[in-house]
Amino acid sequence: MKITHLDLFPVRVECLHPGPIKPDLRDHVIVRIETDDGLDGWGEITGQGARPLVGPNVHDLRDLLRDLVIGQDPMNLTCLHERLAAGLALATRAGAIRCGIDLALHDLIGKRLGVPVHLLLGGAMRTEIAVAYPIPAHVRCDDVPASISYMGEMLARGFDLVRFYIGLNLEADALCLRLMRETFGDRVKIKTLDCNGHLDWKSARAAIDRFREYGFMLVESPARRGDHTGLAEVRRSLDVPVSEHAYTLADANKLVEKNAVDVFNITIVGAGGIFQARKIAAVAEAAGIGCLLGGAHETSLGAAGQAHLGATMPHLAYPVDCIGPVIYAEDLVVTPLPYAEGRLHVPDRPGLGLKVDEEQLARLAVPTDAAVASS
Repeated sequence: MKITHLDLFPVRVECLHPGPIKPDLRDHVIVRIETDDGLDGWGEITGQGARPLVGPNVHDLRDLLRDLVIGQDPMNLTCLHERLAAGLALATRAGAIRCGIDLALHDLIGKRLGVPVHLLLGGAMRTEIAVAYPIPAHVRCDDVPASISYMGEMLARGFDLVRFYIGLNLEADALCLRLMRETFGDRVKIKTLDCNGHLDWKSARAAIDRFREYGFMLVESPARRGDHTGLAEVRRSLDVPVSEHAYTLADANKLVEKNAVDVFNITIVGAGGIFQARKIAAVAEAAGIGCLLGGAHETSLGAAGQAHLGATMPHLAYPVDCIGPVIYAEDLVVTPLPYAEGRLHVPDRPGLGLKVDEEQLARLAVPTDAAVASS
């Protein structure tokens, strides 16, 4: 089997979560890979909120990716990832692009073998995973009512765990937490108090103490990005776990070396796909560190990749943040990724287990002469 064709489809989808700008539009580039035996695989280059996406235009990126993958054996993930790493070495968001190709390859291989992706990864340990949804850090106190209203909507849909971001305006964050408790009692719980690198470690430590009464399972990014010493200081002083993003193997090794965290936050879009994310998870397992799966506002295609990976991880220690399909007004697949009672259900059909709605893909398309693809 050889890859015969690759195409890219830029799309723009409305995101419904609370924020100061409405509507909140997210750009993604959908990937389709076809082979000489008539199979295809679909993936997603997740935009992570950037609009327009930065990098070469879609035409240039499409040409580059075609040069890298056409004529190759899609079953040989090792060689393909080596080619992609070399070919995208200078790209600023190479991980997102590699992830899109990686997802399409896993989808294609699963279809070829007639098995879901999680079986390609060794088999599922779980068929459903608890999910948290994000409440963005508040810039103004006036932004708080929208967050409270949104929590009520999500609670009615069965979602009771939040990833609560802080650090842009601590007084507004404090107001939101107080109103959350007064409005919902203990029906809404905080999975992660996420400082998101907004605060230096001493300020983050003080904020964590300030908000401790509201309870949380773990704290994330309680130091500036790259401040492993600060992370370690906060970790030593807390009785709750500290997590941080491990985007690459280098990130993972540094966090282990500095004894800085209890938990790796892993995203396939950050790692460059399932293939690379599994290596990062293996570092965590070897070091006795837990894992959670973060989110990058993926559509169902990207979130399905996270779900298949999460189903196979023995040390998935916390609920995941793969909520994208729930918070979009529309999706790109015929039947969106299934969620019920605050849990993500892992697809069990071949490949990623989803069928792309090509009419919807066309309707949400961004003209390629206007769109730019992430790199």
